[in-house]
Amino acid sequence: MDKLRAKFKELKLEAQSIVDSAKESNDGIFTAEQTEKYNEIKDKMASIESQMASMKEMDDLSGKIGEPEAVKTNAVTTVKVIKEAYEETGGFKDSHDFLKAVQDSTVNPFARDKRLEQLATAGSDEAKLSSNPDGGFLVPRGFLNMLMKTDANGLQYDTGQFTRKIPMGFGGVDVPARVDKTHSDGSVTGGFKVYRKAETSAATASQSEYEQISLKPVELIGATYATEMLLKANPMSFASIIQTSFGEEFTSKLNAERLTGTSAGQYLGVLNSAALVTVAKVTSQTADTINFTNIVNMFSRMYNPSQAVWLCNHNTLPQLMSLADAGSNLVWQDSLVEGPVGRILGRPVYLDENCETLGDKGDIYFINWNEYLEGTVGGMDMDESIHVRFLENERAYRFVKYNDARPWWTSALTPKKGSTLSPFVTLAARA
Repeated sequence: MDKLRAKFKELKLEAQSIVDSAKESNDGIFTAEQTEKYNEIKDKMASIESQMASMKEMDDLSGKIGEPEAVKTNAVTTVKVIKEAYEETGGFKDSHDFLKAVQDSTVNPFARDKRLEQLATAGSDEAKLSSNPDGGFLVPRGFLNMLMKTDANGLQYDTGQFTRKIPMGFGGVDVPARVDKTHSDGSVTGGFKVYRKAETSAATASQSEYEQISLKPVELIGATYATEMLLKANPMSFASIIQTSFGEEFTSKLNAERLTGTSAGQYLGVLNSAALVTVAKVTSQTADTINFTNIVNMFSRMYNPSQAVWLCNHNTLPQLMSLADAGSNLVWQDSLVEGPVGRILGRPVYLDENCETLGDKGDIYFINWNEYLEGTVGGMDMDESIHVRFLENERAYRFVKYNDARPWWTSALTPKKGSTLSPFVTLAARA
């Protein structure tokens, strides 16, 4: 250990001399030769730090040094957790490590692995799991190569699987759209009209109006650190665990923005869209309730109900599942396919914890996600670096997505007759 410390100090001084030389001769900018030499030194220092950490870890586990110094905590783990995990498993990395030590001890009992001493059992005539008449070794606590966790999407679904995807570059994309949300003027195509005319009379010309829906990519980023000790000691791929966890975080974040995003550096959500239709509650309706009339009224305001889905908070279920029509027939139908929890008026029902609580505006939606545009630049980028927290012996992980999304409808549709229609419908608050 002393030799390693001395070598590390020597390399550190050598690296500092390169930095000083660059400052004196070139305003701190490295030459190609200095860069190559500096990186070579950093790699050697990293290797020495790794060796020193491994040696200290083994000394701690064998009781030569005793308890470690103050435990350093970060967002990912602690050194103490690693030490306690090794103690609980007898100091063995995994079941293969344990079984190999037992096998080796039978070949050469005088060179027994010290980790087995605490598990050794003397001969006994008692029948019990911890020993046998011929002596042997206790089996340490087992190793399970999996991570227990709650399902981050257990009360929600990925709304992104239904939205209309638009490929775009970092410069964004402009999507042309026809301005055709008012049919009361006689045109359903944004201005084009057709007429009956008498023979030889001139036709009346008409033209349509257009607009552009702009999507500009914005960063969505997450980062964390993991100690090199954890990465080396963990029997699972910790990088894979981090990547999966951040993938769930991205899904949850985007689900929320598709509903309540403000468009200020994030998605424009349905709740803040000018195209949203909010259905009024029934006169004198009891607070925090959903009734059959609410559901029918929401359904009637949907532009294309054959493609729409119900999206609601989980605490609306007791009322939704007990809704009945005027003939006392239950409206709720159990789902026959995986995904939706049921069906109302023939359309699937999904749960999302990003919906508002029962009684608030936004506790239940009826949405046609095909009318919602989502632009993405590539997939989720994952990068890692040993340089950000090099002296702390930690590795940095960064995850980034570039995207933007919004309804392409800029207003609800005014039909020739009747109430406005929209692919985005919700129920007003019932306070």
